[in-house]
Amino acid sequence: MGNVVGGLTNALFGKGGAGTMAGAVDRARAIAGDVRFNPYTVRTGAGETSYTKDNGFGVMLSDPYQRLLETSQAGAQGLFEQVASFDPNQRASDIIAERAALLEPIFAQQRAKQTGSSFATGRLGMRLAGESLGAGEGSGMINPDFYGLNVAQSGALANLVPSAMSQAYGEYGQLLNMGQGLFGTAMGLTGLEKDLLMTGVGLEGTRAGQDLAAGQFELSPLLAQSKMQEDRRSSNMGFVTGMAKALVPLA
Repeated sequence: MGNVVGGLTNALFGKGGAGTMAGAVDRARAIAGDVRFNPYTVRTGAGETSYTKDNGFGVMLSDPYQRLLETSQAGAQGLFEQVASFDPNQRASDIIAERAALLEPIFAQQRAKQTGSSFATGRLGMRLAGESLGAGEGSGMINPDFYGLNVAQSGALANLVPSAMSQAYGEYGQLLNMGQGLFGTAMGLTGLEKDLLMTGVGLEGTRAGQDLAAGQFELSPLLAQSKMQEDRRSSNMGFVTGMAKALVPLA
């Protein structure tokens, strides 16, 4: 019954905006493919970024940047591993041993020269109590010339300690600074990857937005026409209904 009434109504007053609206829906479905966020590939001087439904988002820096990123990451990791295993105290001990080894030939020459000088001056057999020269109780009898030389050489070795510690901690700081520098470089290039990714996302989002605006502009006349047709149909139906009521005799 409803189909019969609907068919009669359409025959008398037309379909109104229904037909136009159906066409607008079909056109909207066709436009929707461009309005969606679609796969893309964007290339710049920094590299390439892309999006596919299967693999998602991808970024690849250009060759120079990519090699620098890999090198800086590996370098920073290696330096931080060295920092973690670096013992400044052990390094200072090694430095002292190295420098003492370098001084030993010089000390030996000084002792040999002192022996010759003492022999030539007749002081080789001269002895004094070690206690009187501050060498410590029980140190026995010593030659003052050799004692002075030993004190000087011992002082030179003692002076190696602060400079060795300073060098050791300086090397530690250098390793740390170099590691931080390479890490900063790697982070900067990682930021470049992020910027490249956002460039692709932004461009595709802009394109989809422009397509949406274009689709809305294209559909707006159809929607306006559908509304006008529907308003006309309703007006005709209201007019005919009113006339029919007027023609019906009052009971």
